[in-house]
Amino acid sequence: MSICYHICCSLRFNLNTIIVSDKVGIGVYKQACVWYNTHMRNRTKAFVFDFDETLAHTDAVELDGTDDRFAEFNDPSTILNGTPLELMGLAKDVYDEGHSVFVLTARNECIANAIAEFLNGFDIEANAIHCVGSNASVNVAKAKRKVLLSIIENHDVVYFFDDDEANIELASELDCRARKV
Repeated sequence: MSICYHICCSLRFNLNTIIVSDKVGIGVYKQACVWYNTHMRNRTKAFVFDFDETLAHTDAVELDGTDDRFAEFNDPSTILNGTPLELMGLAKDVYDEGHSVFVLTARNECIANAIAEFLNGFDIEANAIHCVGSNASVNVAKAKRKVLLSIIENHDVVYFFDDDEANIELASELDCRARKV
């Protein structure tokens, strides 16, 4: 079945008309193809995922009362030994469909290679891994918002998944579909 046939189905065209009546069916089929080719085919989609508690669970925890509360988050082994979560399946599916996949995390940029290696274990190659947690004083939600804006500028449709409500609230103000997990 062609993609246009499936568009006809999703647009709830009368498939009996398409199959039985050449004149009406071909016209509706052509309309669906034109609609798909002008509205959907060339639309670029980006799927942006937070890492911790969105794509994967790790054993890293904040160390309160220490000079470097986030030291465990800079340890690559916490990434490489992480457990994939349900959204890893979505990331794999959209990657396999040819859509852009991004990781947007509050971790330090020193961890980006470990995240790339973790994703490669699931046959996913992220377009980019954005690490905005360079130090404890960074406003993570605002930093993630800034990165999202740059992704939105280059894609027609952007989906954002994160486990933090503040990040979702700021993302919801943008032209993207934000979902708290």
